[in-house]
Amino acid sequence: MTTVRRLEFSLIQQLRGAIRDETIHRPQTATVIEIGLSRIRVRASNGSVLNDVPVIGSLSDLSVNSTVFLLWDEASRPTALISPVSDVTDALPTEVFDPSQYFTKVEIARMLDGKADAGTVYTLYPHNVWRIQSGLTAQYSYSVLDLDQALAEAEAGDLIMLPPISIGGDHAMVAQVRLRGWSREMTKLTGKITGADQASIENLTISRAANNSSELYAVRGPDTGTLNIKGCDITVSQAGSGRAEAVYTDQGGNVVVWDSDLYASSVGGQGYGVVSAVGKIYLRHSRCIGSTDRMLVV
Repeated sequence: MTTVRRLEFSLIQQLRGAIRDETIHRPQTATVIEIGLSRIRVRASNGSVLNDVPVIGSLSDLSVNSTVFLLWDEASRPTALISPVSDVTDALPTEVFDPSQYFTKVEIARMLDGKADAGTVYTLYPHNVWRIQSGLTAQYSYSVLDLDQALAEAEAGDLIMLPPISIGGDHAMVAQVRLRGWSREMTKLTGKITGADQASIENLTISRAANNSSELYAVRGPDTGTLNIKGCDITVSQAGSGRAEAVYTDQGGNVVVWDSDLYASSVGGQGYGVVSAVGKIYLRHSRCIGSTDRMLVV
């Protein structure tokens, strides 16, 4: 695999939209309305129509009404990144993404905080899972097993950055490791997540659905210490008689939820935004809704 150079987390923050509004547009989704020989015509999420947009990825993977992800350079010129926003597919682009196309050397130097040469070209694959510590440590594929591998190899202080796709499977967090998506709209997990002490789940959606009599939850608190949830949408929908809960604790550890929306509903059973059996759940600037009640303390 091509050797990758280290990349500070703040560069990824820039990539997902925490960028200067006066010089660079925020990334957004767009719908393909026409496909040309080498470029495409799209309708952005704000309703504007953009012509002659270049593409990162193969045009053969696109069709009319496909969803793409728009990135903007400093001259306000868009580039479309082929992005399976709702489903994981095998037809993913392998082109290298070069941040120097979208950020100046001065900005990269500031973001890297002196940890690498500002003129370095970083080899990034936009649909990979990135594991980052003082820089880009490793890249993994977008599959369930590769996310598990990234978690298994993670060390305290690492950030695991998820691409703009949906990933299934159940996953266990690692102590002092952060799991972060590109945005709530772009990154989605559909399995249950078990917390760990001082771990953090950030900037993504967890969405679970079932139609049975079993208990259904999205996030389970750690056995000790505190799990943090920041800037997430967590939705649990049980169409059967089982109980639904967005976040619950039953192992002794605590959960702190920041700036997030929690929702749980059950058609034939009970639905609670949070359920606290053993351990505590703290809500900070968050919304919590349940079809039965917003919370249950057992």
